[in-house]
Amino acid sequence: MSLLTQKSAIRRTRSGADFGKVAVLLGGDSTEREISLLSGNAVLAALTRRGVNAHAFDPKDRPVQNLVSEQFDRAWIALHGPGGEDGAMQGALEWLGVPYTGSGVLASALTMDKLKTKRVVVGAGYAAPDYAVLTSPADLQAALERVGLPLMVKPASQGSSVGITKVNSAEELPRAYAEARAVDPIVFAEAFF
Repeated sequence: MSLLTQKSAIRRTRSGADFGKVAVLLGGDSTEREISLLSGNAVLAALTRRGVNAHAFDPKDRPVQNLVSEQFDRAWIALHGPGGEDGAMQGALEWLGVPYTGSGVLASALTMDKLKTKRVVVGAGYAAPDYAVLTSPADLQAALERVGLPLMVKPASQGSSVGITKVNSAEELPRAYAEARAVDPIVFAEAFF
């Protein structure tokens, strides 16, 4: 049963010390390492200002199993991209028994894949911009005809805007496809409004 439905299980904190020792997971080894270091350090500073016993923890430098041996009570995930937002870290933390911030394994894994998320949204009957999967350069003309201009070319994975390009003309599409394909073999074009 969810903690949201068990009112007796909800515990209010009175001070930062109530959180115990908190690992702020930052950095990592994805293409979004630099932004993760920035956001993670901002989270660390904010938690510290509020009296939380928070410490930076970069999984690129230390194995995640050290969260247990170093006696962390919980983790704040400030990792970006694959390995941080895709369910992998969430699964590792659940296996280790370390509570964490954010969505669980399934939600993280699904939403990290933009194409799978789009298919779930459309399949559930919600409105979403038209799209076309690009499996090779041969698909580009059909995508232009189906989706129209302007459009966005996106790699299915990655966080933020890594590999995403706005395309305003047919001449820009091959380069945008190549850039997205360089970060993920699964690429799609989506109408831009």
